[in-house]
Amino acid sequence: MSPAPNANCAEDLVVPIPGVPADNTVASVVELFREHPDWTALAVLEAGVSPRPIGIVHRDQLLIFLSRPLHPEIYNRKPITSVMVREPMQVEARARLEQVSRIVTARPARYQRDDFHRLPQR
Repeated sequence: MSPAPNANCAEDLVVPIPGVPADNTVASVVELFREHPDWTALAVLEAGVSPRPIGIVHRDQLLIFLSRPLHPEIYNRKPITSVMVREPMQVEARARLEQVSRIVTARPARYQRDDFHRLPQR
């Protein structure tokens, strides 16, 4: 994803993502990713009147995790919460790009290529 020509803050780089209920199984989330090959991540939402994001699952990380021997058999029936990232990087929508750059480059290299997603509103 390339920044918008006039990108000044994190909000300008946002990619909206859908959410799934926390009780969805790992297998159902894999199926969603298969049905929507352009999705790179899904927010995991806590149940309730106003579902709130409690984690995120990245397509590539999930598929790599499930490529290990016995992992599909062990995890496919478990809730997606068993494999989600519980504390994804979060920045304020109005944070200046210079601030965001410092935050991103301070992270381990494997997380530096993550997209910026707008999680469903709390």
